[in-house]
Amino acid sequence: MDDLWQQIVSPFRLEDDALSQEERSRVQDFRLLTLLGAVLILLFGPLYAATNPDAVDPLWARLGVAGLLGALVPASYLSRHVRHRFVSWLRGALFIVLVWLVATTTLNHFAGEFAVGLLLGYTIIVAFVGVSAQSGRPVTWFPALSLALVGGGLGVSYVTGPGPQINPLILLAGVAGISLAEGVAIRRLLSTRRALRNREEQLHVITGNVSDGIYRSTPEDGLVYANQAFAELFGYESPEAILQADSASFYANPSDRQRLLKEEHEADGLDQMEVRFRRKDGTPFIGLVSSTVVRDADGKPQYYDGAVTDITERKQRQRRLRVLSEVVEQADDGILVTALPRNGTPTFGDLAFANGEPDALVSKNGSSGDGANPPIVYANRAFEEMTGYREEELLGRTVEVLEGPETDPSVINALQDADRDTRGWEGETINYQKDGTPYVAHWNTTSVQAEEAEVEYRASIQRDVTDRREMEERLRDQRSRLRGMANSIPGVTYQFYARPDGTRGCHFVSEHAGEVLGLSTDPDAFYEQFDDCVPAPHRARSQNEIEDAIEQEMPWRIELPFDRPSGDRLWLLDTATPERRNGELVFNGVMIDITERKTAERALRDERDRFESLFESLPTPVMRCTVEDGTSYVSTVNEAFAHTFGVDPEAVEGENIDATIVPDDAEQEGSALNRRAVQEGALKTEVRRRTKEGPRDFQLQATGRTRGDAPPEIHAIYTDITERTRLEETLTYRSELESKIVDISTRFINTPIDDLDREIEAALQAIGAFVDADRSYVFLFDDEAATMSNTHEWRTEATASTQSRLQNIPYAETPWFMARMRRREGPLRVPRLEDLPPEAAGLRQRLEAGNVQSLLVLPMLNDQDLIGFVGFDAVRQQRDWDADTVMLLRVLSDAISNALQRKTAEKEMLAAKEEAEDANRMKSVFLANMSHEIRTPLTSIIGFAEAIGDELGDETAGPVLRFAQLIEKSGNRLLETLDGVLNLSKLEAGEMDLTIEPVNLAVQTAETADQFAPQAQASGISLHTDLDDAPVWARADEGAVHIVLRNLISNAIKYTNEGGEVEVRVRDAGTAAVMAIEDTGIGMNPEQVTDLFEAFRQASEGLGREYEGTGLGLAVTKQAVDHMNGSIDVETEKGVGTRFVVRLPTAASPSDLSP
Repeated sequence: MDDLWQQIVSPFRLEDDALSQEERSRVQDFRLLTLLGAVLILLFGPLYAATNPDAVDPLWARLGVAGLLGALVPASYLSRHVRHRFVSWLRGALFIVLVWLVATTTLNHFAGEFAVGLLLGYTIIVAFVGVSAQSGRPVTWFPALSLALVGGGLGVSYVTGPGPQINPLILLAGVAGISLAEGVAIRRLLSTRRALRNREEQLHVITGNVSDGIYRSTPEDGLVYANQAFAELFGYESPEAILQADSASFYANPSDRQRLLKEEHEADGLDQMEVRFRRKDGTPFIGLVSSTVVRDADGKPQYYDGAVTDITERKQRQRRLRVLSEVVEQADDGILVTALPRNGTPTFGDLAFANGEPDALVSKNGSSGDGANPPIVYANRAFEEMTGYREEELLGRTVEVLEGPETDPSVINALQDADRDTRGWEGETINYQKDGTPYVAHWNTTSVQAEEAEVEYRASIQRDVTDRREMEERLRDQRSRLRGMANSIPGVTYQFYARPDGTRGCHFVSEHAGEVLGLSTDPDAFYEQFDDCVPAPHRARSQNEIEDAIEQEMPWRIELPFDRPSGDRLWLLDTATPERRNGELVFNGVMIDITERKTAERALRDERDRFESLFESLPTPVMRCTVEDGTSYVSTVNEAFAHTFGVDPEAVEGENIDATIVPDDAEQEGSALNRRAVQEGALKTEVRRRTKEGPRDFQLQATGRTRGDAPPEIHAIYTDITERTRLEETLTYRSELESKIVDISTRFINTPIDDLDREIEAALQAIGAFVDADRSYVFLFDDEAATMSNTHEWRTEATASTQSRLQNIPYAETPWFMARMRRREGPLRVPRLEDLPPEAAGLRQRLEAGNVQSLLVLPMLNDQDLIGFVGFDAVRQQRDWDADTVMLLRVLSDAISNALQRKTAEKEMLAAKEEAEDANRMKSVFLANMSHEIRTPLTSIIGFAEAIGDELGDETAGPVLRFAQLIEKSGNRLLETLDGVLNLSKLEAGEMDLTIEPVNLAVQTAETADQFAPQAQASGISLHTDLDDAPVWARADEGAVHIVLRNLISNAIKYTNEGGEVEVRVRDAGTAAVMAIEDTGIGMNPEQVTDLFEAFRQASEGLGREYEGTGLGLAVTKQAVDHMNGSIDVETEKGVGTRFVVRLPTAASPSDLSP
């Protein structure tokens, strides 16, 4: 039946962690009963209708009551409040059902079948109330209310007539009897429940205080009870938390659960079974499980009660004990355990060392000790082998069994010390084996404490160190003999080691290290100090040789100088041979003082080389050196060498001389010459070397020789041929320059004047390239206009052209330069711009703008009149042209001057009359036809150039694309010049029609800035505007405002470098409408501002002019602003930027003027 009931109620199973298992089970049962009640209410309607067709039974009331009961079930799923107070909600619903029963029975005048139905329904309702009650209160008030309802119904029946069909007393008696009977039964049930609950609480208190985990589980619901210890054992905070967990998660291997359940079924429980569990955090532990199975009357398991004990530590201790026992038994050292009796004679069985027969052992070996000394209770196999005794022979005896004639009694006493001291002890003595053989034993002993903190056992370890003692004695003797031998050798003996990890050091250094070298005899200190006393060049060489010897495991033999701490220099012969020892490479070496030998060798060389004194006294530099790997190391140098190359003869001795005198770009050549001199025996060549006066040319004569195993030696003589070389080069240079100038002068004479400009430019190219200039040019003076202009120019491909920017330069901009020209002081040579005087600031500024580093200017004279000059610029590097070159270039300037004079004279004669007649006409025609005759074809040219560029694309390279781009660029420049000239002319003549009306400067500024945005972006410049939110109205001409904005924004972008900023601001200042254009460009000197608004004037102009332009933009801007009754101001600082401020009269908004 229980299984059937569980199958029926399983669909109503409740999953709510906030409710206990008992509460969930109650709600589950009550859900089913609620649905059954709703079904019964619906079924009794047809039954009543069949027995009494005239009965009053409203269908809507029956459906409503049944629906109310049925609705509680889904509501308990949806609402947590309904679920947790389901019984209370159900009682309320049942009271409504009771009201409905009484009402229906009253409407049918308490007819028999309805009265019976009322009593049956009341019985069921009261029974449910009693079963669900946890106290007697519901059992009391519910029957009382029921009697009141029935009595009320009877009264209503009498009032409405014809009265009840059943005797009212019988009905009331039935209701009262049912209430009384069920009340008594329910109170007994509550009493039984209360007693059961008290017993359960007592059981929970008992199980909650035990340390083992106690649990109860059922086959259907799993874990239904657990004490606090059980929860903590599995890592949960409380029993309630573990009851919500899945029982399968408790097992390290989930399949163990089914296996254990099966064994529990078969054996009616588990008895001390070890099971691997898993805590909540995943950590495993071993539990000892004992359980019983409680079965019902049918023999089926009802629940399982059990206990779990954590034996993880115990299992670990057992495992550790097994391992330690095996380790002790298998140890190479002898291990002995003696017992310190706590209460009388110790029992050997305490440690299970006597195989469970302590009495037999005591009787066999005598008494267990002498009562004062602790007996032996354990000896391992190694101890048996050392002493010759078997363990059973030692048990019960004391360590005195090992004592002999030479045994140290203090050691035996220490081993038998009965003081319960926990300190360990260590010592050595001579023990004796069973057969009387002595051996040296090293003892270590320690105490083992009992739980009462008293010493219970002594564990002693015995090592046989006889062989070690003998070896140590032999080693001491051997070391003493070796040290004596090493100290008797006339030199410094040492033992050097090199380990695989790169560690280097010394094991041993003889006492002679202090006498010979003045260093410490401590191996570590000697190793650290030795290298510091070797001169740096030799130190690197010796270290390299030592590392090579280590790598190849070969001996070394090195001669090297050594500077004693006292300052004396020795020469040492260091020899060493390697051997492998204990995983490291050891070199046994000796250092011998060979200073006398080296001195003798040097004297012998001096004697042998005395005949070379003639060479050493020569005024030419002479050097003797040794060569190693192509590098020269100085042996001696003569005074001429030291003077020429600026070296100290003693300081460079033994040094790499190539690093001092060979230029950086000739290092390979220097090494090759050294090798060649050694291989060929002699060589003669020309080289360049560094001297104290700078690089100079030498003729090198070198002889090389090799003697035995000594390094090759070279004698080198350096003869200075610098002047000779320079003279040869100068003569050749002058001859070629003279030839070129004569040829150019001849061509000037024979060239027609129409071709003369081309011939001058060809001459500038030929001579400029020959004299290593980056730019050559011709300037002509215009004394009437007080200006100068660049008329002809040649430049290298890498040099920027400045001709277009150097037109009509006022004399006033370069006053120092013009004054010098007029004084006829001859050519102007400027090797460095820093050499210019402060008065030449204007000239220097223009030169720096053109990146000029050096300058040569040759005046051009017409008779005695100064007509211009020929100039040469050095841009890549500084250049100083010598006097001979300048003299020859003066001839060139005279030739160009004559050619230009001839050209000018001829042209002036032809043009004088035409110029006078056509002056006025040309101006009118120029102004009238400029827009049509020049602009129209120019626009077509620009369009064709753009089309060619677009057709070729950016990826195409070649002259066509470059010419197309040049045409486009030049056309746009010409178009701008045309517009500027035309606007300026119209403004100056008053022919430009200006319509003065309200103009919104904010709109004009935004549109113009948008037009220049692509240009600014292409130049890497940030262009942005700062405009008022409201319109800014000014009395102006819209076209003129556009011209002003275009010129100022264009200039700002042109003179601002990549990465700079241009900002355009518009504000209504009240008295004026203000436009401000500010940039972070190159800026200007404040003195240039006064001439800035003149036509054809620029901030960057002159010889070093860098930026293109006509110089008309600001002049047009000034005229346009003046015609609009405005003003324009400029604030500038060189290197910081420029700010133009335009102020125009304010105007009212057009909307304010409309009627």
